[in-house]
Amino acid sequence: MSFLFPGFLLALAALSIPILIHLFNFRKFKKVWFTNVGFLREVKLDTQSRSRLKYLLVLACRILTITFIVLAFARPFIPSASSTTHAARKIVSVYIDNSFSMESIGTNGQLLDEAKRKAHEIAGAYTAGDRFQLLTNDFEVRHQRLVNKEEFESMVDEVKTSASVRKTSEVIARIKDVKQSEEKNADVSHIICLLSDFQKTTTDFSEMRTDSTENIYLVPVASPKQANIYIDTCYFTSPFIQINSPATLLVRIRNTSEEDVQNIPVKFTVNGVQKSLGSVDAPAKGTVLDTLNFTAAAGGWQQAEVSVTDYPVTFDDKYFLSFFISDRLNILEVDGTNPNRYLDALFGHDEYFTFDHTPENRIDYSSLGKYQLIILNELKSPSSGLAQELNRFFEKGGSVILFPNADADIATYNNFLNALNAPPYNSPVTAEERIALLETGSVLFRDVFDNKSASKNEIMDLPVVKKYFPLSEKINEEVILRLQNRSSVLSQVNSGRGKLFLSAVPLNPDFSGLPVHALFVPLMHRIALLSSGIQPVNAVIGRDQQAEINSSAKSGTVGGERVYHLINKAESVDIIAQEKVLAGKPMVVFQNQINKAGNYELQDEEKTVSVISFNYNRAESDLACLNNNELDNIIASKGMANITAMKTGNENLSVIMQHTSEGVHLWKWCIILALVFLATEILLIRLFHIKPAVKTISK
Repeated sequence: MSFLFPGFLLALAALSIPILIHLFNFRKFKKVWFTNVGFLREVKLDTQSRSRLKYLLVLACRILTITFIVLAFARPFIPSASSTTHAARKIVSVYIDNSFSMESIGTNGQLLDEAKRKAHEIAGAYTAGDRFQLLTNDFEVRHQRLVNKEEFESMVDEVKTSASVRKTSEVIARIKDVKQSEEKNADVSHIICLLSDFQKTTTDFSEMRTDSTENIYLVPVASPKQANIYIDTCYFTSPFIQINSPATLLVRIRNTSEEDVQNIPVKFTVNGVQKSLGSVDAPAKGTVLDTLNFTAAAGGWQQAEVSVTDYPVTFDDKYFLSFFISDRLNILEVDGTNPNRYLDALFGHDEYFTFDHTPENRIDYSSLGKYQLIILNELKSPSSGLAQELNRFFEKGGSVILFPNADADIATYNNFLNALNAPPYNSPVTAEERIALLETGSVLFRDVFDNKSASKNEIMDLPVVKKYFPLSEKINEEVILRLQNRSSVLSQVNSGRGKLFLSAVPLNPDFSGLPVHALFVPLMHRIALLSSGIQPVNAVIGRDQQAEINSSAKSGTVGGERVYHLINKAESVDIIAQEKVLAGKPMVVFQNQINKAGNYELQDEEKTVSVISFNYNRAESDLACLNNNELDNIIASKGMANITAMKTGNENLSVIMQHTSEGVHLWKWCIILALVFLATEILLIRLFHIKPAVKTISK
């Protein structure tokens, strides 16, 4: 047995008081004169033995009464294995999971309400002198300070559902910040209580970092088994979409229930106009990929929404996405000799393309940003300055095609390619080789050929190469066209957000039949169109705090920490977001200001420069939770002795927390026993008429 306040045991010296009273009060004798001495001797012997017993009983009652009163103030307890009561001060950190899954209805009502009630019960297990911390998924700054008991309970009542999702390891790491601020006080114990449904997708004990001074209590809030159907993600089959051209959107739908679900309605709208409506069947515990076809009728930013119908979990039934359709595509041809007639015939007479030419020695580097595709045609001596500007061009998402010069200086070209982190050229080879391999899996050839079942060698009579500059293989290289000897004819290298396409042959019939072959037109068109689309900006609420601004879509210049507005008219939301330049990239920072899913227009001076699609985190969509037995097994397997999974049931959590974290408190029993012995003393005095001792004397 231990004591919370052992100093009060010094008050046991008060036990001398009833002893002294007993010695000096009950030993006072009174003289009584009697004549019959023989009779009195018999009475005297009987009265004296009985009185001595009664006096001793009263003395014992008084001693025990005082003893138990002193013990009650000393707060005795039987410590548990994880007792933390050795510390004079306690910090109690309580985490309330306020994610969407806590909106489910359990046996005692909504799970979040039950968690808040248990948080109040936990506070009731500690004294007003202890300090408290409340933490939710929002990771608010005001929750990173210690408060008193009254303020803590007030903050608990204010907790509401949030779109943020946190893993268990993140919560523990966040709580530790408060403990570190109190490390200067050595006599402090830290109690951590996690109130959650402990979903399997967010509970990651393997990533938790704890120490022996922390006592962590897992308080599961029982969640009923629920089936959920939700949209996992959406994506387009092609990275670019053209006006009045068919486009395809793929929608991945998950079914977490143990039964097959038929006829799930799927609706697709663009700018508020319904483009597609259908239904799918989802297998039990599986996924289904639905195909939605549509045609875009206008250019610019498009705001899309895909939705399914499911109940009762509805937060993940909608998926928002945006995409940009260019009205025109700007292409620049940089020539080392004369403009190429094949490129001019392909791009110079199409209204969709703006096709400009510039000599190698007259490049206006300041204007490169307005182009989506740059074609380097037979440069004589590509410079390091051009390589530096192209690297900036790649960072903005642009694409470059390099056709070597027929009389290329290999050393000069390789210095240029090395600056672009691209594979180098080797000395020219004169040998007639046919292109034998076309990588149909590449996005360049997706949906180009009708005969999808044919092998790569049977698609068509591919061009013949007479002379070429072999490309050395590199890890970041993706080969698109190969010769029969496995040498690359056309390769793709990703650089930043852009792409570099390297050709082993010039656009010259003396080197190959590629510029006059039927493959040339779709190949160059696809490369150009791949460069046309501004990449959509998607963000997950509660996880992403910033997003990159598409440089080709923004107005004005980068820098100066400009202020933008994120506007969602449907939700009547207008939030100020700040622009910052990180690693040379323009970023818009919105912190935790967004809490509703939707498409938000990023506006600068009332002009839409981008559309950012915010969606809820799908980690909450799988409602499978860990029960007490599973929690115990995980804790045991990880050897986490300082973590305890509580089995609360309907019992008050205050009592359980006291017994578990501090042990069995005995002060109430001390008070009860003190009252019992006090009452016993009163009964002894009243019932047996105890008076001072009588001494008889005969004449």
